[in-house]
Amino acid sequence: MLVVLTVLFTVALVAPLMFRRIGRSAFYVLAAVPAAAFVWLLVTFPGTQVPTRRWPRALPTPRRP
Repeated sequence: MLVVLTVLFTVALVAPLMFRRIGRSAFYVLAAVPAAAFVWLLVTFPGTQVPTRRWPRALPTPRRP
C-alpha cells in the first residue's frame, strides 16, 4: 500500500515536467498510473471486503419522504 501511495505522489510531482516535455500526450501516461495501481491493489488484496454494520434495533429505520 505504501508503494502505491509513493508512486502516485511521485507521478503527481513529475506531472508538470511531463507536460512541458511531451505536451498533451502526458495525459495518457498519467492516467495509466492510477489505473495500474488499482489493478495492482485488486490483485494483491483479492479477499478484502467492505465491513458492514447492522442498524441498531432501538433506533427506527429512516424513511424517505
